[in-house]
Amino acid sequence: MEKVNADVMIKIALVGPESTGKTTISKLLAKKFNSTYVPEFARKYLNENPQYEEKDLLKIARVQYNQIEVADNNKGILIIDTELTVIKIWSEVKFGHCNGEINRLLEQQRIDHYLLMYPDLPWEFDVQRESKEDLLVIFNLYKNELVRRKRPFSIINGIDGKRFSSALAVIIKLYPGEIIE
Repeated sequence: MEKVNADVMIKIALVGPESTGKTTISKLLAKKFNSTYVPEFARKYLNENPQYEEKDLLKIARVQYNQIEVADNNKGILIIDTELTVIKIWSEVKFGHCNGEINRLLEQQRIDHYLLMYPDLPWEFDVQRESKEDLLVIFNLYKNELVRRKRPFSIINGIDGKRFSSALAVIIKLYPGEIIE
């Protein structure tokens, strides 16, 4: 297990299309760094409300934002399994636009680095997944959004253990003074 300098908070968010390993890699990174993990609230919400409407995305965004803000009171590395960029892209793909409040919350959100997951894993069925045929198009929407907003990101790809190793290597390279091996 890696130790983290306890005097600093580093926020790492995983974003990207569905079925790209965001949850799996988030949990592995949190375990590796013995760090706080912010789960994807949308998954819980949609399990309870499978027939969602556009207004539900604003509810999801508010809770996800608040979960990240509450966790920000801690020190160390904060691993975030999706954040408001995900909700913005989801809204634009599903409904053709994004609610202004989601955009405002997105601009207020502070993330130190994004891990943008590339869609090179085999797609796995899940009742909450909707975009099997458009994964590369959606990946490019994420990439373009991060570039447009001038957010620091690294593209993570690979199958089996390579995806996790790549994500881990990015964090250690970016924050060498904060990671104590």
